[in-house]
Amino acid sequence: MKVILMTNMKKLGLEGEIVNVKSGYARNFLIPKEKVILATKNNIKILKVKKYELQLKVEKAILYAKKRIELIVSLGNIKVYSKSGKEGKLFGSINRKDIIKKINLLGCKISKNEINILNGPIRTLGRYKVIFEPYININTTFDVEVIAQK
Repeated sequence: MKVILMTNMKKLGLEGEIVNVKSGYARNFLIPKEKVILATKNNIKILKVKKYELQLKVEKAILYAKKRIELIVSLGNIKVYSKSGKEGKLFGSINRKDIIKKINLLGCKISKNEINILNGPIRTLGRYKVIFEPYININTTFDVEVIAQK
């Protein structure tokens, strides 16, 4: 089933693109959540008219994403403190929420779908790589250092 994307979707494409998806996926999930519309002749004509507006919107989003990446890079190494045992194993784990909370405290607003911890939740002390992707195919990595809380 051909549909027109109304929002950016990581696995499908960018807003305004015409993509093929399984009809059940479109009818049961994408259309009810208003993430896509059917690619009818009329909707395609409307899309062509709005292409210019979409392109401006995409360019603005890309510039904003690059500014946010510069801000994250300027923060440098993010330090997160946590209680740990003698061998350096944490009591609990450090996940996306903890990292986002720390970054938001430092003055950069990010959401949970914009970061990815490379090896899953952090369970030991040390330095870890985290990917920050504010827009599709625009990303950077930064270090998160987990330090024992005294």
